[in-house]
Amino acid sequence: MSNAIYIDGPIKVISRNHINDLKKKAIESNNGRYRYCLHNSINDNVQNMIIAITSDTQLLPQRRIGSDKCFSILEGELRIAIFSEEGQVLKVVNLTTEDNQSLWISDKYYTLTLPISAVAVYQEVITGRFNNHNDHPSWDVDDHLLQSLTS
Repeated sequence: MSNAIYIDGPIKVISRNHINDLKKKAIESNNGRYRYCLHNSINDNVQNMIIAITSDTQLLPQRRIGSDKCFSILEGELRIAIFSEEGQVLKVVNLTTEDNQSLWISDKYYTLTLPISAVAVYQEVITGRFNNHNDHPSWDVDDHLLQSLTS
C-alpha cells in the first residue's frame, strides 16, 4: 500500500514528532493522505491506522461489508457524512478535539470522510482483515450536496 508506514514492535507509541511528520508527508503526497499502520499485517483481524488527510482531498463514499469502523480525531477537524444504501444523508458528525471525539459506524452504512481543517489527523479502526474491495454506491454525491457538507 502506498502512502503507508507500518510501525514495528510489540508496543507502538505515536509521538508528537510522528504526528508532525505524518502531516508533512500528507501535504507532500500526491493524494493528500498518509498513514501509520499500527496493525502488523493486512491479515490482522483489526486494521488500526493513524491517518493525516488534507482539506483538498476528495474521497468517495464507501463501506466495507462485514467491517465496522471507528474514527477518533487527534488533531484538526473532520466531518463524517453517513449515508443510507439509497444515498440519503442520515447523519453528519463533526469530529473535533473539543467536542465529538470518536464515532463508531456499523458496516451497513456508507461513510464519506471530509477533512475540514487544513490537515486533520485521526485514528481509524476497522474490524476484519484488509481487502482492497470497498463497496462504492451506485449513486454520486452531487456538487451541491458536497458543498453543503463541507461548509
